[in-house]
Amino acid sequence: MKKLFSAFLGLAVWLSAFASTHAYDFQVDGIYYIITGDAKVGVYMGNGTYSGSVVIPSSVTYDSITYSVTSIFTCAFENCYGLTSVTIPNSVTSIGSSAFHACVNLTSVNIPNSVTSISPYVFNNCIGLTSMTIPGSVTSIGEGAFQACVGLTSVNISNGVASIGACAFWACGLTSVTIPASVTSIGQFAFHGCTHMTSVTILSDETSAQDSASSISGGLTSEAKSNSEFSIGEGAFDNSGITDITCHATTPPTIQSSTFVNYDATLHVPASSVTLYQSTDYWKEFFIQAIRDSVHTIIVNSNDEQMGTTSGSGTYKDSATVQLIAIPNSGYVFQQWNDGNTDNPRDVMVTQDSTFTAYFTLLDNVHYTLEDQGVYYVGGKVYNPRNLYIKLYYSDGRLISSGTNDIDMSNRPNGIYIVTDGKGGSLKINHHR
Repeated sequence: MKKLFSAFLGLAVWLSAFASTHAYDFQVDGIYYIITGDAKVGVYMGNGTYSGSVVIPSSVTYDSITYSVTSIFTCAFENCYGLTSVTIPNSVTSIGSSAFHACVNLTSVNIPNSVTSISPYVFNNCIGLTSMTIPGSVTSIGEGAFQACVGLTSVNISNGVASIGACAFWACGLTSVTIPASVTSIGQFAFHGCTHMTSVTILSDETSAQDSASSISGGLTSEAKSNSEFSIGEGAFDNSGITDITCHATTPPTIQSSTFVNYDATLHVPASSVTLYQSTDYWKEFFIQAIRDSVHTIIVNSNDEQMGTTSGSGTYKDSATVQLIAIPNSGYVFQQWNDGNTDNPRDVMVTQDSTFTAYFTLLDNVHYTLEDQGVYYVGGKVYNPRNLYIKLYYSDGRLISSGTNDIDMSNRPNGIYIVTDGKGGSLKINHHR
């Protein structure tokens, strides 16, 4: 721990020196920017001046040039004690280390699904944060990312995250945590000092398969995999209040003698693996019981069957992952789900009986065309000069690709395609090679 703390202090000193010798390129509406490439900028340090609710735009115009905002610099919002909320656009793909360090009054911030990693110490000591969702686009949570966020009581780590760094949630206020099936490593002291944490659930790849025996829609199949390559570092759940652990891995993950502090806790494991856990070092110290599977009903419907249909309804195991798909009929477009989510297809974790409604509308009724935002199609290619986060669909609603770059369609079959930004904007393409 001393080495980790010393390294962080060294980084902070270096960053302070860096900040003192670098100036921003321009400022618009109270936000400072540095030009990072061709028509691209990053949000730069405000030296503690950012306050209140800050909305970062996806693009900004300065001196008659429009730039796409694609990054947030290291320490950009550090020590902005008056900052209360930040809205980050999907154009942002990277957020630098310590970007929000010590923003003690920050209570709301979104991590867009364009970001692929959570940098070290990015929200360190943000004591006002109470909940956080890590989107499925993120593959790693860096060292100390949420360290000392004592007010953070809830975190939703989406399937897609592969690693959780050392001290990532050190001394947070979490009461429980679910580790998704995609995670293969948890660093040392990752949840150390979460004294209010009473339970932890570790999912495995087999829990993402639908319970075909009880399914009412036939549906999904997948080969079950164990977490045999999954390792949890020393002290990861040390100094916590854990009394209940559920681990869905059929092969026990590798742990250390100090990974957990309370070996009087109850450990729930797959019935077929009880004997294996009872003979595996450190796991065998727990009171081990077999998991009793529970199932939930998921209903997926449409606001108007004439506009579009859906798939994904069924009965699923607890903690399974199910894919919801909205399929618009000809002349219509999918807008959003009843909870405001715009992903299509969309993966959800099953925790209770739930109903999801897909809302469709006439293609002509969308709020605006993406051509108004600079997106256009010519010569077999979709051009996206402002690096908006866009999605390309077949006309039947199947997702083809997404991202902030141009889309080359030269090898795709002739036909009708739809490009959307998930906010009501769309572009209809009649593609011919």
